[in-house]
Amino acid sequence: MVTRHTQRRFRPGLPSRIALLVTLSMVLAVGLITAVQLWLFRENLRQTLFTEQETFSTAVAANLEQQLITLKNALISSARAVTEADVASGDAAQRYLDTNAGLNAIFERSVFLFSPSGDLIAERPFLPNRRGQNFAWRDYLRNALQRRGPVISEPFVTTKDDRHAVIMFATPVFSRDGREIIAVNTGSFGLTHPVLLGNLANTVVGRTGYIYLVTRDGALVMHPDKSRLLQRAFPRGHNPLFERALAGFDGVADTIDPDGRRVISSFKHIPSTQWMVVTVYPQDEAFASFNQLVRNLLVIFVLSMVAAGALVGFLARGLVHKIQSKNEILRRIKADSLQKLRTRNQFFNEASHDFRQRLHGMQLLINTAERTRTPGNVQAIFARVKSAVADLQRYLDNFLEITRFETVSVFPMKASVALQDVFQRLELQFEDAALLRRVDLRLRPTPLLLRTDEKMLLRVLENLLSNALKFCDSVVLVTARQRGQAVEIRVMDNGAGISEAEKAAIFDAFVQGRSAERSRVTDGGFGLGLSIVLRSVVVLGATIDIQSTVGRGTTVSVVFPRAAQTR
Repeated sequence: MVTRHTQRRFRPGLPSRIALLVTLSMVLAVGLITAVQLWLFRENLRQTLFTEQETFSTAVAANLEQQLITLKNALISSARAVTEADVASGDAAQRYLDTNAGLNAIFERSVFLFSPSGDLIAERPFLPNRRGQNFAWRDYLRNALQRRGPVISEPFVTTKDDRHAVIMFATPVFSRDGREIIAVNTGSFGLTHPVLLGNLANTVVGRTGYIYLVTRDGALVMHPDKSRLLQRAFPRGHNPLFERALAGFDGVADTIDPDGRRVISSFKHIPSTQWMVVTVYPQDEAFASFNQLVRNLLVIFVLSMVAAGALVGFLARGLVHKIQSKNEILRRIKADSLQKLRTRNQFFNEASHDFRQRLHGMQLLINTAERTRTPGNVQAIFARVKSAVADLQRYLDNFLEITRFETVSVFPMKASVALQDVFQRLELQFEDAALLRRVDLRLRPTPLLLRTDEKMLLRVLENLLSNALKFCDSVVLVTARQRGQAVEIRVMDNGAGISEAEKAAIFDAFVQGRSAERSRVTDGGFGLGLSIVLRSVVVLGATIDIQSTVGRGTTVSVVFPRAAQTR
């Protein structure tokens, strides 16, 4: 009797069964919605990761291509300077190599001069008992002679005592009439401690991902594990995607690394060598945040089942809304992070390119001066070197300044500033540049005082004046005047002017004007300067305006709102 009564007492009635059915239906619906959204979110995350990997490997490949071209051009410039007298004997060739500071600084292991028959004429650093040895069997010598142009070798083990893996840059040296090859100039880089590849082998993708570089045959040129250099990245046929990439595929796909882990790999070829940059990002790390999100959602899902009942509909809707909100937050965070990564990658790549260009130009000027016999020419060259050094100093100052704006909060240190003192400093600073460019630089005297940060004001006017000197035809004028309670400083030039389409973008880093006159300026481009100007003007609480007419000139006005006084 007790048992039957107990069974009847705990037997669910129709309302309870209906409630249970509704609860299970809602839980199933929520589970299905969650699963679909998670799948869509994972696919979106996967495509974002693919895009990031491809962007990153493309940037790395472009940077390596630029470095290889720079090195090849440096060797070509050196070869053009070699004369018949320089290769007439081993001692003469040795003197040439020992005094070629630019070439020795660029090629970190060795530089060589070979005869057209492959005999070693001289090398730096000098090693005894090697002159006269024949290296005609080396592919880079044969290829340079056959092509009558520069080549980059495949990696190989050097015959020196250290037995390091190296690559060679080689280019023929022609006689003065350009018909006969009189020597072959070469330079070598070691792959164990490569200057060419910098710290790329130590670059980490995520936390445990990495980058490696292979030849067109799949041999490792660069890898975090240096013991694997010159070995094949994968045994033939072991990784179909890798074999497909060697055949010409550029892109991103899922694959397996040598340790058996599922990874996202991106492949990008370097045009000048047909080497291939490969980035590897483990999937368990790439999707770690997603997997944690899935685990968290499973916990929430189970708890929602336990707490289901009369409030199941409300809880289900709240859970879906919460998941959608989290997905939207993650999407925005990912989009913002990707944009910042792309912007900074572009910024540092272009900054690195500009910095290398300036250093390379200075080195070529110095090499030319060392080989020039006419004092007048030497003086002219060193005047250009002096200008290049000043330009490099301004570039470094601008680079550090814009980095400071990007990384820390900048506050002005305001004090009373005599504008006439600032104008005199600018006149002394840019006097030589104006003379060199044959520009009439005028800074009109002013009695005005301004309460502002003197250093930031000076940096703003330096960059505006530097751009005006670069792009003017003959005259640059700087004035200051009081406008009510404000002070307006103007920098005017009579250059090519700026089009309306260019005005909106010139304050971004590395933007360059496109007018015909500006395209003739070899050291031009707005570079970093105007980007710093805009940031500084905002910090100082001032405003900036550009009035320009194409073909007639440009006037840049900076207005400071604080009351000015005369002294």
